[in-house]
Amino acid sequence: MKQLLQFLLAVPLLLVLAACHPATSQDAAPELELHMYRVPVAQSDAVAQQLTKVLVDSGYLVGVKAHTAMNVSQPFPGAVLVLAPATLQPSIAKAIDGLQDAAKALPDATNATTPRAPQRLRLQFWVLQARPGSGSDAADLAALEPTLKTLRQSLGVVHFSLTDAVAVATDVGGNGHVAPGPDRVLGFEVTSAAAGTYKVAVNYSDSTGQSVGELRSGVALRPGEVVVLAQAADGRGSGTSGVDAAALMNLLVLRVDPLPAAP
Repeated sequence: MKQLLQFLLAVPLLLVLAACHPATSQDAAPELELHMYRVPVAQSDAVAQQLTKVLVDSGYLVGVKAHTAMNVSQPFPGAVLVLAPATLQPSIAKAIDGLQDAAKALPDATNATTPRAPQRLRLQFWVLQARPGSGSDAADLAALEPTLKTLRQSLGVVHFSLTDAVAVATDVGGNGHVAPGPDRVLGFEVTSAAAGTYKVAVNYSDSTGQSVGELRSGVALRPGEVVVLAQAADGRGSGTSGVDAAALMNLLVLRVDPLPAAP
């Protein structure tokens, strides 16, 4: 948009100044007038800067006395005050009036400089335990039923309990960490989004030795996809539960979903 303003203001004014107001003598003192012009608030600085450049830097066209007296200022956002020869004010007004129409005629140039809002994502993490036998899964795991069914194909007859469940909202490029329980920390970073997938880096630490322990991993997911980031033998030993530790597995599961854009 700044380049567009420079073109719209500098070129018309310079042409008018050069064509209609050739250089005068050192003693020439054309009548000066002070006019206020309304401009888009977001463009106030660019308009004022460009008017200053055109009028003050080109002052030789209207004479030294006029040159030294001309001035451009901003009384408040969305307005510029221009002290310039009366004969130039109509040309200045015309150039500023044409600003909005010209901007509408160049939507691509305008839109190209408009930053996009960051995309928001919902990350869901589950830390599960696979226990031997045909018991019931934890009620909170209904959303993972398709994934649990696939896991049973490799683990055999097991049922699943829930150790931790964490849901966070973040931007693409965002990162953070949460503590789902005592001595357990989950860190995450969405490193990029491309080709319909999201790359997520995960750092999970459980100093109790009752879950997946230490994990650093990265994975690319499609929206709505569920993946198992890690699985490790339970480290508690057989004395606490009476069940062989080798028969227990811990799993860290992740799902990513885009969130609706803010209105």
